[in-house]
Amino acid sequence: MKNVISDQRLAKQLVKILPVKNRNQKSGGSGLVTNRIPAIKSALLLLVFSMVAFINQQSFAQTQPSGNGTTIKDWQNIYDSNLELVVSYSVAKCNNVNQISLKILNKKTISRNAKFKLDVIDIKSGLRFSKELNVALLKSQELKGDCSAGALKIVLPTNYDAANLYVVATF
Repeated sequence: MKNVISDQRLAKQLVKILPVKNRNQKSGGSGLVTNRIPAIKSALLLLVFSMVAFINQQSFAQTQPSGNGTTIKDWQNIYDSNLELVVSYSVAKCNNVNQISLKILNKKTISRNAKFKLDVIDIKSGLRFSKELNVALLKSQELKGDCSAGALKIVLPTNYDAANLYVVATF
């Protein structure tokens, strides 16, 4: 409803700024109406495109994991070094198993190894486990785990609450 109101206000403002024939001039028939038709068409097109853009923005809010899975928690940054490396994780249910998928981006223009320890903590129960990773990255390469990728996915123990995890990377 809020968008409809703002769209109505937009349409009223557009009508105010549309070119209007000088009232002191004598009109020759329907000149005033024909001068406004292209402007009205443009205003309507603008209105339609803004509504379509809003609908599309809402429908792509959450990404689906590749393969056969359902996203539980969308991508979250764990580590972001402005010049070197970005590490992110997401939590998904793949083939009825909860897992963490990792995404690692090498921002450097040289190949390197990303060696770090990942701590996974269940916030509700306080349970935790760690996993050490050593990932070889080419220059400017991004690797992304999903339901089918073995190296960048971590299967969660069954007693962990997949929606309430805290993940930390230590380099």
